[in-house]
Order: sequence, then structure tokens, then C-alpha cells
Amino acid sequence: MVDPALAEGMVEWVVGHALRHHLGMDRHIVNPGRVWDPTCPPLLARERPIALLGMGELGTACARALAALNFPVTGWARSPKSVPDIPCLHGADGLGKNPLHRADRRHPPAQNAGYPKTC
Repeated sequence: MVDPALAEGMVEWVVGHALRHHLGMDRHIVNPGRVWDPTCPPLLARERPIALLGMGELGTACARALAALNFPVTGWARSPKSVPDIPCLHGADGLGKNPLHRADRRHPPAQNAGYPKTC
């Protein structure tokens, strides 16, 4: 059993960083020229798949929160899991289906941390 406050804090941290990446916030926070750049309209959450590795109590709570924001979430766990409305892969076979290929890979962190501009 996981402490509810731990789960709540983990959900806040994961959702916060998912939204930080999704909205491209670093492009405006880490902006040495202090220039507003509206040229990259953000995707909608439903257009940015997320993969979560680890679907225990904490991972499931995070997956549910992200799915509630309309992110298409795929989960992976070592053993079979059943989470309503969230596809879950498991074991070596599940990794063989590569849940990360279902996730958004257009903005690797090194390119999304500010300048130079990328969309």
C-alpha cells in the first residue's frame, strides 16, 4: 500500500513535467533573448502519446491523471495489469512491442530545452 500523499505528490510531479514538455515551456523560460515566439502552436494532449513504464499504484495513478487530460497513455509493467481505458503491456513480450514507439518522440529533451528553436 502506498501512502496517499506520496501518490498525490508523484502525480503532481509527473503531470507537471508532462505538461512542461507538452506545452514547450522551456522554450520561453530558457530564452536568453527574452523573445516571445508564437510560431509553434502546441499540439493538443490527444495528439501526444505517453508511455509509462511501471504500472504499480504510483504509475497507475499517474496514468489515470494523464489520461484524464486526454493524453493517450500506454502502460507497461513486469506482470499483467488491467487498468480501465489504458492499454497495458507487460513482460519481455510487452517490451518487444516497444511501448516507447507509441510515445511522442518528436522532441528529444536535448532539443526541447530552449534554444535553438525547434517545433
